[in-house]
Amino acid sequence: MKYEYTLREQLLVLTVVIIIVLIISLGVILPKQLVPIYEKNIYSYLKQPLNLIENDINSTSIDSEAAYLYINSNNEIVISHNFYDLIDIDIENFLDKIDYNYGKFRYKNKTYYYNTSKGINVTKIAFTNDNYIKSMRYSIFNTIFYTVGITYLVVTIILLYWSNSLVSKINKLKEKVDNINNENYKYEKLKEDYEAKTSKYEFSVVIPVYNCEKYLDRCINSINNQGYKNLEIIFVNDGSTDNSLKILKEFAKKDKRIIIINQKNQGALIARNKGIDIATGDYISFVDSDDWISKNMFETLYSYIVKYNSPDIIRFDYFTNSLNNKSEKLFLDRE
Repeated sequence: MKYEYTLREQLLVLTVVIIIVLIISLGVILPKQLVPIYEKNIYSYLKQPLNLIENDINSTSIDSEAAYLYINSNNEIVISHNFYDLIDIDIENFLDKIDYNYGKFRYKNKTYYYNTSKGINVTKIAFTNDNYIKSMRYSIFNTIFYTVGITYLVVTIILLYWSNSLVSKINKLKEKVDNINNENYKYEKLKEDYEAKTSKYEFSVVIPVYNCEKYLDRCINSINNQGYKNLEIIFVNDGSTDNSLKILKEFAKKDKRIIIINQKNQGALIARNKGIDIATGDYISFVDSDDWISKNMFETLYSYIVKYNSPDIIRFDYFTNSLNNKSEKLFLDRE
């Protein structure tokens, strides 16, 4: 539908824009805003080992992420073995960049952080590069990327489901507006809605058949033409020798609900039990093949099922018809 694709495209564009904004704000802007916190952690990280650094600096367990300098009272400078691994600079130029107790400086497109400890005739310096901050940014970006990605998928699925539902409602409303003066449309929709509402329960209708070709058409039509359509129609041909089986097969070609069981003649009781064995409906009803039922029989049964909260058994009225076309109503209490 035109509306459906238009709405889907708009929702997809909207979600993409939202995701891009989230990635930029959370993956780029947020990590920059967190830099002061990272730097504070670095200064604290550099300060802690300074109390342990002594003149024999290279015999001390050194963290490879930081390098150290030790300047004694004679201005002799001792550096850790990993000093030049972290920065390619001579000692004098390095010391010129140390202005405060702690801070940072740029050198060859890299940022370096340092912290100092000054004692009596002794100065200790610890420094590291910006790999820590870069790794934190990378970790946060990865976390946000995967989180946003999963959120995007979930939101997209929800929006697509919602858009399909909305488009369906819009199309139904448009259809009703377009057919507001169409009486045939109103009737068909009412019938369709009714059938949809009254299809919760399935009835299995079991009909034993034995040489009833004279009455079989009327019996089958009365079942097929029920207003309630959720039926499983089981015919058990009990060894008929007339055209009953042929008639059943013709009707089965037109109605997929019809199931035919063919067996040797064993009597109506066995035939009914055979039908019960394969029935899958919520309720089972029996009809004799020389009888017929009223067109609203299963609608009425359904109404009683709902009214009495799914009873186990329902009894109802029936008629007998004599050969002289006189009818007598026999009543069984429904309650």
